[in-house]
Amino acid sequence: MRNLLNMDFYRLRKSKFFIGCLIFIFLFSVALSIISPLMANIAASAAGQTPDNSPVYLSTIIENPMVMFVTLIILICAVSFSYLDLSGGYIKNIAGQRKRKGDTVTSKFIVIAVMELILMIVALLGCVLGTAVMLPIVFDAAIAAAIGTFFIKWLLLMAMTSILLFFSNGLKSKTGGIIGAVLLGTGALGLAYMGIDAGISALGITGFTITQFVPSQLIGAVSIASGALVANAVIVAIIFIVVFYLLTVMLFNKRDIK
Repeated sequence: MRNLLNMDFYRLRKSKFFIGCLIFIFLFSVALSIISPLMANIAASAAGQTPDNSPVYLSTIIENPMVMFVTLIILICAVSFSYLDLSGGYIKNIAGQRKRKGDTVTSKFIVIAVMELILMIVALLGCVLGTAVMLPIVFDAAIAAAIGTFFIKWLLLMAMTSILLFFSNGLKSKTGGIIGAVLLGTGALGLAYMGIDAGISALGITGFTITQFVPSQLIGAVSIASGALVANAVIVAIIFIVVFYLLTVMLFNKRDIK
């Protein structure tokens, strides 16, 4: 397993696509963090109001490090990296030397978990830098809670990734993985969830919403500071990760590697 991990980490370090994602996410986060308050100030001035230059709490930025489309970019990066071995035929030589072919899935899953954490940290640094250009940043007492929320969101991101790896590696469908990344990363399934909630309400069931139990919705709602959906997020993330990881390994072990 150590050799597999070393090879996958080496391939990650040498991946031009990964390096490109790092640079793009950082620059995109910086740019959007500058443009958002700038546009708000322009709109306020146009309306004859005083621009809001209030300080921003650092905890607020840490809790929400992934600005628009960053989640989508990270998920697409994960799917693309996970599928490289299959598309290039590299996996055939490696898996054939293992007693358990699924070890390659385990190695890839671990490396992608580290990769996504790095991408999230880069997005956070971009947001901090971009915000600091426009507004003062205040260190506040909620930073520790915000860091906890950050890691819960990482778990939820890995939960979504485990679903995508089931398609890209378990079912060997990069197209399915990319489509799933777009649906999950853009929140496009929100309308479907609303329909499910409406159906549940029509059955007379109250106090239950499907959005409290799906990673793609929880990632934008969970907060340790406010106590919002923390237990739900952790339990849901762990269940999704375990279930889809095991399904992917099971399918990979049963399938012939070509």
